[in-house]
Amino acid sequence: MIEKTWINWNGDCPNCGDSVRVLTDAVQDYPYPVAYDSDKAECVSCKWKGNIVVGGDDDATAWLDEGNIDELDDMGNDPL
Repeated sequence: MIEKTWINWNGDCPNCGDSVRVLTDAVQDYPYPVAYDSDKAECVSCKWKGNIVVGGDDDATAWLDEGNIDELDDMGNDPL
């Protein structure tokens, strides 16, 4: 079994626009990052956290869900 590792993702944080990383055990044999549905994602700058969503006609399209964006203030911080 492959251990999960953090990879850089091609998407931008839906909260601050900075880079996102994803915790996945998907094999990285492609020129682009690969992740599975529901893999954890987080921003490298603010406290946004969410998940990868995989879908599309061929299950080859992936995007970030909104995650905890409603819980963050304008600066990307958890106000609690």
